[in-house]
Amino acid sequence: MQQAFKPVLVQTPAANLLMQPGHTAVLWSPETLDASRKQIGVNKVKARHFVLFHDQTILVRDESEAIFQADLNVPRGIVNQIKTGYACAMECVIQWGARGATVLESFLDVPPAKVQALEDKLSALGWFDPEVPLPGLLEILSKVKPSDRYEEQAISDLQKSIAAAITHREQALGDAKGEMRRAKEGKQGRAYLSEQEIAYYREAGFVVDEEATTISTSQPPATDLTALAEVFAAERKATVEVFAEVLEKLMNQMKGGQTDGNEKESGAGKAPASKETVQRKAA
Repeated sequence: MQQAFKPVLVQTPAANLLMQPGHTAVLWSPETLDASRKQIGVNKVKARHFVLFHDQTILVRDESEAIFQADLNVPRGIVNQIKTGYACAMECVIQWGARGATVLESFLDVPPAKVQALEDKLSALGWFDPEVPLPGLLEILSKVKPSDRYEEQAISDLQKSIAAAITHREQALGDAKGEMRRAKEGKQGRAYLSEQEIAYYREAGFVVDEEATTISTSQPPATDLTALAEVFAAERKATVEVFAEVLEKLMNQMKGGQTDGNEKESGAGKAPASKETVQRKAA
């Protein structure tokens, strides 16, 4: 019996979601993100809101094998390409994950009403109140009674995300304080914080003025933020590595076995970001 070549299928659920259309993903971020330069279906990710991502159809230059059979002088056509909802969400995590942006894995493919139900619970407790700092969000989460294991896991993911955001801002504030200290010594650097930066750090629970003469927390956090942030970073690193591996496979498929020289002659466009580039952006 003769059998044709059978390609190796991606095994991990996350990798499958990156490749397969028809799935939805939910992203959450503690701060507003400018996504206007991305093709993910939204121009802005609003702070503290849950964003439901769907597959996006984007226009790209034809990278199929047909381009190697056509006249080299004929411009390549424009074709539709599907960018999965999970890939759109992961694009945000790669760039802004260090600031707390996260995909709620337990909410993959759930009905929108499920996401809205959790958001309504949090909103009733002051989740969107601008006067509530990030440590206050942890207190709100501790008051929410999960309706099922999916919501329980989502709450756990949110806790880790918030801890990572606070830790990130604490480190950034420490760097800013060092820069201002060097500026006052006559070295290059800024001597003051902007109003936006002050508000940014205060939202993380820090008491700080424009000269950063006082840096402290308004009250000790009830949760071990460092431990949660470390878990968040480890999980994000593992997810990004899967994403980078899938991208590498896609690049190999797009090349279709052509050498770099043949690609250059045929006018092949710029390939997707390499595995190393993705991992560097996520660092």
